[in-house]
Amino acid sequence: MAILSFGANGARRQAFRVALGTASSASLLALVTAFGLASLVATFGWGMTILRWIGVLVLLWLAYRAFRRAATTPCQTASATQSERPFATGFFLGASSPKALAYWMAIAAVAFTTPPPLTVIICFSVGAFLVSLTIHSFWALALSANPVQMGYAKARRWIEGTLGVFFTFAAFKFATSRS
Repeated sequence: MAILSFGANGARRQAFRVALGTASSASLLALVTAFGLASLVATFGWGMTILRWIGVLVLLWLAYRAFRRAATTPCQTASATQSERPFATGFFLGASSPKALAYWMAIAAVAFTTPPPLTVIICFSVGAFLVSLTIHSFWALALSANPVQMGYAKARRWIEGTLGVFFTFAAFKFATSRS
């Protein structure tokens, strides 16, 4: 959704930066799980709670921005998009997701029954980065294409309002989830 928000606003470069931030967080989570730190965070309930609340705050910030864009004119939206921090948005959305951490822990539980050598950890982290970057860059390219931008321009307020509702709902679900 963050990639859509940047890409459809005509900010292809920023959409790619969101993809880069998301890939960087995937690489970090791969490193953390490979070193066993993720299981340490999961063991202590407060670690997952902190991650969850960081995710809630990021989602609420994205909701606020989407609602603000829905209430502005197109020229105000374009200038606002240029000033945002897309890499940090992608990174913190990915890194603060307890579900992403659980996903990486599940992979590590299957892949690393014994402590892996450093070269395996590096390959694991680089592989995570490349797979995530490829997938999210595809979305950045597709969602910033001219036909998508033209469709977005026609329905901009509805799309941004819907994104705001979606981010608000996701923040609520994150805040009230027990996992």
